Amino acid sequence: MGAWIEQVVVTGVTEGGAADKAGIKVHDAIRSVDGVAVTQVMDVANAVAAKKAGDVMTLTVLRGTAEKAEQLTIKTTLAPRPGTEGGKAQAWLGVNLGQIVVLEVAPGSAADKAGIKSADQILAIDKMVMHGAADVANAIAAKKPGDVLAVTVLRDNKQQTINVTLQGEPPSGK
Repeated sequence: MGAWIEQVVVTGVTEGGAADKAGIKVHDAIRSVDGVAVTQVMDVANAVAAKKAGDVMTLTVLRGTAEKAEQLTIKTTLAPRPGTEGGKAQAWLGVNLGQIVVLEVAPGSAADKAGIKSADQILAIDKMVMHGAADVANAIAAKKPGDVLAVTVLRDNKQQTINVTLQGEPPSGK
């Protein structure tokens, strides 16, 4: 259908938050936090939860496209979570994170014909929430050519469902 990678991807940055001030951008893929590899959204959430407001966190991110990605190391001072105060203030990074993001769409593929775009975040297929790339692969494997998948994506902070008719063979050249 298209090409996915399972990684932790920034899908939103809160204006004025710690991530925004540090230069983290939408579509950055977070690879590690304080030198520890992350592969799931909860890895990042747990790392932030273990800190307090004012602590410094070092993030390694990939920025760019699948063909031309740049690895960056970004240090950020965690802000207090809104609604918490004083010495008990919880740490807050100020990002929204997603797990399954389309990196590229093969020309002529079922995804291309249906209108799936690079940077779409896959939320669900046939109303089943997708938690990782394996869920996407399993949802596709359970179908046959000609079947239609209702793929729910997040694009430009708007949720939409795109009907994708599966093809029998991948397009030539890919």
